[in-house]
Amino acid sequence: MPEPDQYFATPDSFEMIQVKSSTIQAIGYNPDTQIMQIRFGRSGLSGPLYQYLSVEQGIADQLFAANQMGLSVGKIFAALVKKNAAIPYIRVVEGDK
Repeated sequence: MPEPDQYFATPDSFEMIQVKSSTIQAIGYNPDTQIMQIRFGRSGLSGPLYQYLSVEQGIADQLFAANQMGLSVGKIFAALVKKNAAIPYIRVVEGDK
């Protein structure tokens, strides 16, 4: 895993899509590198930014589809990514306090 204040990919290189979620603000995905970037947060505060490595295209597609269908993006993210020990991650940026 990278050291603190490092990242798998330049954070500004992702096109972030706003999602309808009480815990996730936006999701970005690069299919070439299989890196997913997630901005957490709620109630108008910007939360921490994380990057997840080795996320398959199908997982990203499910998250974006869930958002379009009005399903819980946070629950699907937790089930497919967060609870998957095979997907390394790093916190890239701290959130608002």
